[in-house]
Amino acid sequence: MSVDQIAHDTEALSLLDHPRLSVLDDYDHIGAELLKSANEECLEFKCVHWDIEMWWDLPDRVEGPKFEAGGHQWNMVLFPNGGVAESFVSIYLKWVNTSNDPYRKCARAQFAVCLSTPSQPTNYLGYGTEHIFTSGHDDWGFAHIMEIDCIDQKDWGTGLDPLLEDSKIRVSVMIRVFENNDDIACPSTSTAYHPTDNTFDPSSSTSQYMNSVDRATGFVGIKSMDDTGSLSILLQLLYFTGYFRRSCYEIADIDSCDALTALLGIFTQLQTLSSTVEIAEFVGSLGWDYEDLLIQRDVIQFKQTLQSALELKCPALSPLYQRTFGIKYSGNDKYEYALSLNIDGYSDLQGALFDHVFSDCMMIEKLPPVLHIHLKRFWYNADEEYVEKMNDRLEYSLEIDLDPFVESFNDRSESHIYVLQSVIVHDENLNTGMYYAYIRPTCEGSNWIKIQDDKVTPSSKDDALENSYGGILPPDDLYAASCTHNAYMLSYVRKSRLQEILYQTPANDHHPSNTTSTGDRPRPPKMFTDYEVSIITDASFRANRNSFDLFDLNHHSLRKISVDKTTATLSTLEAAVSEQVGISPENFRLWMICERYNNTIRPDEIVGSQTKKEELVGEYITQCAKLGDQSYMMYLETPISPQLSPSQILLFIKYFDIEVQSVQGVGHIVVDANDQVESISGIINALVGTPIDMQLDIYEEIKPGMIDRLHDTMTFRDSELQHGDIICAQRHLSDEEKSEMLGLFLNVDCFYAALL
Repeated sequence: MSVDQIAHDTEALSLLDHPRLSVLDDYDHIGAELLKSANEECLEFKCVHWDIEMWWDLPDRVEGPKFEAGGHQWNMVLFPNGGVAESFVSIYLKWVNTSNDPYRKCARAQFAVCLSTPSQPTNYLGYGTEHIFTSGHDDWGFAHIMEIDCIDQKDWGTGLDPLLEDSKIRVSVMIRVFENNDDIACPSTSTAYHPTDNTFDPSSSTSQYMNSVDRATGFVGIKSMDDTGSLSILLQLLYFTGYFRRSCYEIADIDSCDALTALLGIFTQLQTLSSTVEIAEFVGSLGWDYEDLLIQRDVIQFKQTLQSALELKCPALSPLYQRTFGIKYSGNDKYEYALSLNIDGYSDLQGALFDHVFSDCMMIEKLPPVLHIHLKRFWYNADEEYVEKMNDRLEYSLEIDLDPFVESFNDRSESHIYVLQSVIVHDENLNTGMYYAYIRPTCEGSNWIKIQDDKVTPSSKDDALENSYGGILPPDDLYAASCTHNAYMLSYVRKSRLQEILYQTPANDHHPSNTTSTGDRPRPPKMFTDYEVSIITDASFRANRNSFDLFDLNHHSLRKISVDKTTATLSTLEAAVSEQVGISPENFRLWMICERYNNTIRPDEIVGSQTKKEELVGEYITQCAKLGDQSYMMYLETPISPQLSPSQILLFIKYFDIEVQSVQGVGHIVVDANDQVESISGIINALVGTPIDMQLDIYEEIKPGMIDRLHDTMTFRDSELQHGDIICAQRHLSDEEKSEMLGLFLNVDCFYAALL
């Protein structure tokens, strides 16, 4: 995410504000204006200038000179022809990580960037921000610092003279570097939106971000299954509500409720796993399918839907929901589970509460330990017949006294002071928006975390408060507009019950029938702690008769193995497979089975590296296609050739017996991509047991209904064959032979067509 996309983080300064300040002589004053005041001493404040010439001849990406500040190495990265935004100049500060411990090392800094005219240092435009730089998220900056077409124009909205002078410009960075402390944790890897992912390394794989554990925060993310990220956030909120989570283990009929068992499995995975938690089993236990998750609704509606589904599947959860989140209004026996406040015309939460309670005569009889407050930002524009979002600024505080809003006859023995625990933020509009949350995990300390889908990163109180109030960007911002990311749901916890309600180390979670002999920690079902892998072999391929793909998905008997999700390495995976199939690990190779765009399944990539037997393989397993029983699929290649070269391709061979009218898998081969298709005729004949010199017609099984004849003299590369493709061969028939085989399918493509 670039700074101009989080405009509350940014302040602009131009010639109009301080016409006499110079980036060369007054950079300390400019830095003080552009950067937020800090409540701590910085390690170093420094200003570095970068003079750029021949602007219009610059490449798309330019790196500035490296410099040192606060004991760290830095440099600027400029995109003069457009970066994330095609028509805007983009510029970022990049941290050069020189630590030998990239998982724990990071750099915390405030910095400002100014563009100025080289001969006129008082003619400048500047922006400031702050960021925690990590090994996984080592750059931060401004995607829209100015329009490309305006850089050489005068009076483009700020009163500035053209910044570009004779194709020259100066870039200045003013940086404050701070020491990392306990209150601001450094993430091991950042999984937030990376502004230059497609620029710094276009070929980099996203697999490096698949493990969402943040070693500094100690928490993991949930892989979202809905478009807005609502479900993953709501499940995280339940997990961090320690009272609710622990009470779930005390429900008597826990073992008879699949949905509750699945929910507790998620809680256990959030506690014990070191990788992203998947929730497909939980969604299935609720009776939902994928289409149910795509229904358009906001997070409050999703919250109600989730609660209703859980209560339907496990009625014992109803009293727990009521005890934890239930709000009771005077004169109404029905419990509500969120205060829904009209915020139009109000600048703070207190005003909106007053209107709700007194103007709407909604006096509260009883407040719950955990209070959810819905800030109603969507409204129906009757004139336009369109639902719009209200981005007005609404302030709220860390603590709020709700005593004035509770009926006087209510018991006052317990304080009605509440403490902010979480803020769910909505970004963008109704149709394209998504949600993320700032959560205060524990009742101790001042640390906050940000949760967005499967990403968990350190955050701060300012993000949860000031930066989520919403409102209009500063008027001196060139791109002043409504801030589209703003608080949508607040979660407050009764202060007198913080220790009881909030997250605690879940070691005391227990259920009598679900404990280990070593203590009270829950023993989750195996499906939540282990990966189950189904192994496809050449034997299962050969058993695939008169059917498409590698094996018959509806009629199969595959061998299965299980490995621990947190500790599975290539060695342990191979050992489990070896025990199951009776083949030594040095005599086989495992491949990931992936689902292609055309809905076929094929081996795609070798699992792990043969030289790194102790590397974790969880990310390989979770990229594999799943069977109907939710086990992941892998292919066992045996016997194996030496290490495959980049030009070698793994292919599968089927043979169509014209006389028998049957097609069947016969095995696999490894070919060189530069060889001609006809070069494998002898190998196929040897596999089938037909004469070595028998002429063959060779086809590719692309998908059901698409069987294409391959040209004998073309290479495998030119035929666009890749790992896992299926070759179908048949005996070549003369015209005379064809005339004698009336009533038979003479080509494998026709035979396959009859199977559809």
